Amino acid sequence: MSEKIITYNLNGKSNSIYYEDIRKFSEKILKDSGRDLSVIISDYVKYIVTKNREELRTYEEYLYDVLSAGVYLKVYSNIASSSSRSTDFILSGLFGLRKKNRFLKKYIDVIRGLLIALNYGKKNFNNNYIDKPDIRILKRVLLFLKASGEYREEVIRIQMFYDFLSSLENSTADNYLVNIVGFAIKFENKSENELGEYTSKVNEYLETGIKKHLWKEDFLFCGRRRVEYHLSMLGAELMNKAFDESYSQTRTKAILLPACMREKKDGECKAIKNDFAMTCTGCSLSCKVNKIQNAANIRDTKVYLIPHSSNFKEWLKLWAYGRNVGVVGVACPLNLIIGGLELKSLDIPAKCILLDYCGCKNHWDKKGIPTSVNESELIKSIGLYDEGKEYVHFKSEFSANQK
Repeated sequence: MSEKIITYNLNGKSNSIYYEDIRKFSEKILKDSGRDLSVIISDYVKYIVTKNREELRTYEEYLYDVLSAGVYLKVYSNIASSSSRSTDFILSGLFGLRKKNRFLKKYIDVIRGLLIALNYGKKNFNNNYIDKPDIRILKRVLLFLKASGEYREEVIRIQMFYDFLSSLENSTADNYLVNIVGFAIKFENKSENELGEYTSKVNEYLETGIKKHLWKEDFLFCGRRRVEYHLSMLGAELMNKAFDESYSQTRTKAILLPACMREKKDGECKAIKNDFAMTCTGCSLSCKVNKIQNAANIRDTKVYLIPHSSNFKEWLKLWAYGRNVGVVGVACPLNLIIGGLELKSLDIPAKCILLDYCGCKNHWDKKGIPTSVNESELIKSIGLYDEGKEYVHFKSEFSANQK
């Protein structure tokens, strides 16, 4: 492939084998969790039911919540424990203001970049975790995640898990956390063995490429650990399992593509801009977005371009009520899970599909690298695989346009 690969690449072996690998890997993790985490998850579910915290979700979703807590404890416990609480609170406040006032965003980003560099920039995130995590440390990690602004929906999920642990005896809660971090360590080791080929450049980037982000607001986003990529890959697969029934029952589908898939740059692309999304006008026959839109039209499937935005959830609310639409979200691993959780929080049936690699100019490349998505997975996601003629039409049109 001629594209520049920065951190991850799903085309490492072939365009389709990744999806075989992640499905097999997710089954192994589900099986392992039944042995190692079933008691914890069962108690957590009982707490949710007893306290009426939410409409009950699936086992896969609660497994992801618990595993996320373990991974973030492992990666960020020392950093979070040694960071300034006052700075964390200021960063959180600035991020909230940034969401409310887009006109202040560029100024707030400068301030946040400075504070993030001073508070976290020179600290080592690599495998320095606290051997015996406790609920107090989990609270500090939650504050760090909130301050970063990169884990908005994950913070909501882990906060509820923290509330559950707080309802237990301290010794029981701490023992649960030790077991959860232990499972996260096993997950990290297994994921490197089975998914590592797709993320082989992440550590190299963390050693060299991340330096250019120091003093920038996206330092923590671009500095995400390799295990976090693997966690998101697993999360996408678990979410697809969890959402499958409701998604399959929707009458129509809509595809949300990231703006980084466009062939042309902002000044050249003729996509029509709305508040939080853009609609392709077909200004380039060779653009991947245009090809996908043309192919999707045969099934009355709408395609929307989503620029990177912290206000994405506000636009999603348009889909939340009475639309009977299944939404296919396409994004890189570092953005996909938060989008999937936002869709779930609004009770929008969804399917998650990963970009083949990252390349947006906001974070990864000054000029921007047009990204791509797996053709077969996209075809399946909008339901054309069960209607032979339409499947052939879609596939042949998509493939012809790729040449």
